[in-house]
Amino acid sequence: MHNQIVCPYCKSKDIVRNGFYKYKVNVDQRYICKNCDRSFLERSKSPSKGMRFSPNVMLFAIRLYTEFYLSSNECSTLIRDVLKIDVSGRAILNWIQRFAPYFQRITKVYRPRYSDIWYIDEMFINRKGSKNRPGRQGYLFTVYDENRNVIATLLSDRRDSESAIKVFKTAFKETGFYPRIVSTDKCYIYDALRRYKGKFRHVHAHFETKFIPYEDGLLMINQNRIERYHAEIRPKEVEDARYQKL
Repeated sequence: MHNQIVCPYCKSKDIVRNGFYKYKVNVDQRYICKNCDRSFLERSKSPSKGMRFSPNVMLFAIRLYTEFYLSSNECSTLIRDVLKIDVSGRAILNWIQRFAPYFQRITKVYRPRYSDIWYIDEMFINRKGSKNRPGRQGYLFTVYDENRNVIATLLSDRRDSESAIKVFKTAFKETGFYPRIVSTDKCYIYDALRRYKGKFRHVHAHFETKFIPYEDGLLMINQNRIERYHAEIRPKEVEDARYQKL
């Protein structure tokens, strides 16, 4: 009897091992329930059910892609060199699309600790055209905080004040509070944030550093943090399906 495993159909703990189910690169333990006489695998009710790669490999690939800003092909090469497992870059993108809804549910339960210092910037997106689809251009607006959290993003056809206000409202809705400091570059579209005068301090900084009084000391403010983030995700512009929907 294995108390840590329960039958996914009748919730009984009266189960025994019943061989293995072999994939090409992975092996899953098979069980049979003595109560309902139904067999199942450890992943029978898991989001990774029926997938030949182990959850550890898939989560490792997703973490490489999202946390270290590597392209899917770079992740594939690293997994092949480190884990000796052949997986394509296309498969990694499919895993991200499959598991993204589950990660979104987790973030609603375990909320990240957002900072009260926000950085807002936009990045130019150029979608290449083809024979059956004309090319199109747009802008990716991002709200980034001091703790390296992406609070909100917005894909817009235009680089205007309306888009800047919209992504700021999305960030406010996500966090539930106004920041103490908002840093932007000197582009005129961010002058629209004046409507929130008194809610926070708006700092115009680009690559230069400004020292702002914060709590008991001085805080260095510049846009290098969010500019670096946009530079890191730039290689994914062609791969990410969200950009293709512009």
